[in-house]
Amino acid sequence: MSATGNINRYYTIHPPDLHASSGTVQFTWVRSNVGIEGNEAADAAAKNAAGLYKAPAYCHYPISFVRHNIRKENQNTWQSRYESEAQGQHTKRQLPTIIDIRELFKLTDISFTLTQALTGHAYNKHYLHRFHITNDDKCPCDNSTSQTLDHLFRECPRFGKLRLDHEFLCGHLGVSPYELRSLMRKRSALQSYTDMVNSILSDLKKFNNT
Repeated sequence: MSATGNINRYYTIHPPDLHASSGTVQFTWVRSNVGIEGNEAADAAAKNAAGLYKAPAYCHYPISFVRHNIRKENQNTWQSRYESEAQGQHTKRQLPTIIDIRELFKLTDISFTLTQALTGHAYNKHYLHRFHITNDDKCPCDNSTSQTLDHLFRECPRFGKLRLDHEFLCGHLGVSPYELRSLMRKRSALQSYTDMVNSILSDLKKFNNT
């Protein structure tokens, strides 16, 4: 009951009104809110409401846990799309996961020539011949071997010195000289690979006379 509503009542509990009256003050114990209009219903409603509240499920987990799960879900979705795409097979053979791509971007600058090596879209004759830009796909080193990127990086005698230096360093570091996931374990080996790729692909037009 409000204090204002009690002022004119005989059994008032409003302190100023009690002090102003000249009557005798009597204290009587009343169990709970029994007998006071509306209070019993309010008491019951309060008890029911107290039992209804339940903290949302997310309150039981720290925000860092939620962020981790969101990142993981996004990464899984991205990986699924990456794997299901028909295009980009050359790239996926070298970098099978999204994590591999991210790691490569952290470790080295992505140059024009490295992009060619990653996508397989370069000025090598095997690629150009597919689009009828060159008459054949043969490498000038022997005029019989198809000039694929693998041939240029691993076999072509034109670039033997570059290859030898790179393979020697990788052997010393204990990494595979042509596997990007292995090269990324040693920054100096990855740098050696990107330098070799840049030198070979930058010289390709002149080598092929295209």
